[in-house]
Amino acid sequence: MAGLFVGPMPVEEFLHEFVPEAPQDAPPLEATHFNRMPKGVKKESEMYQPF
Repeated sequence: MAGLFVGPMPVEEFLHEFVPEAPQDAPPLEATHFNRMPKGVKKESEMYQPF
């Protein structure tokens, strides 16, 4: 596979070149956003009904 790869590339340069920047402002969450979440569960799997 010689000749098929170039590099190494510095991490910061790679991130700048290939990873899009996150939006600067995230939308605010409503105070009631999680009100419908089940109460008293210890694990995520307890939030769902069995098939």
